[in-house]
Amino acid sequence: MLQTFVERAGERGYLVTQGDKPGVWLIENAEGYHLALHRVLRLRRQDLEELMDEQDRPMTATLPRRWSGRGETLPPLPETSAYQTSMKKLADVIRPPWKRSDCRAELLARPYLHEVHKLESQTGEEKLAALLAALIMRFLAILFGVRVEIPPLTAQAARQRIEEKTRELAQARQEAVRAHFEMDGVQAALKQRRLLRSCLVSQNLAVRQAMQAEQLELAMTLLGKQKQTTPERGANKREM
Repeated sequence: MLQTFVERAGERGYLVTQGDKPGVWLIENAEGYHLALHRVLRLRRQDLEELMDEQDRPMTATLPRRWSGRGETLPPLPETSAYQTSMKKLADVIRPPWKRSDCRAELLARPYLHEVHKLESQTGEEKLAALLAALIMRFLAILFGVRVEIPPLTAQAARQRIEEKTRELAQARQEAVRAHFEMDGVQAALKQRRLLRSCLVSQNLAVRQAMQAEQLELAMTLLGKQKQTTPERGANKREM
């Protein structure tokens, strides 16, 4: 069903692309204006991401445009070497310090919980040795003031400590990712990447000529001016 929707949208001149943030998909019109796809479909972002993952065939980053209601549209331009190089540089700036999977507490805790499971299968002698080691550490702390991290003595206590520590680590990483995307340089790179993607599918002949000549800055400037003037024309029509 979702693949059919995307294909039908492509037939009517809409473009479905993966957004700059993980798990976000955008639907964009021929003028370059876009909305979050999960809001258009009234779905939670997580539900839409799961639907995308369940597709039998991968979702293409750019779908063909065949009809926009105003006649045949020009096909997307091929990616030149200058375009690919520029997109790679922007990706290096935009890439957050942690991947999405690195910010999930349950995934961070998995290898440690596996070790706890192995400890549960210890023999009685091994458990006794661990208890004696913990007792010695407590004596050192009491008698000599030596600060020693005493490990948990039960599997349940170990699980609780792992969950607490990994939750704190996950929250710290999420804050780091959020702060990364709020940086001015990253926001500028995101804006530039959106413009470059829009230039490939632009119907403006001047923009297309600049892209074919690998004049990326000129193409983005022309498209930016076009986007600034388009809302003004719509506002004039409403006033009339």
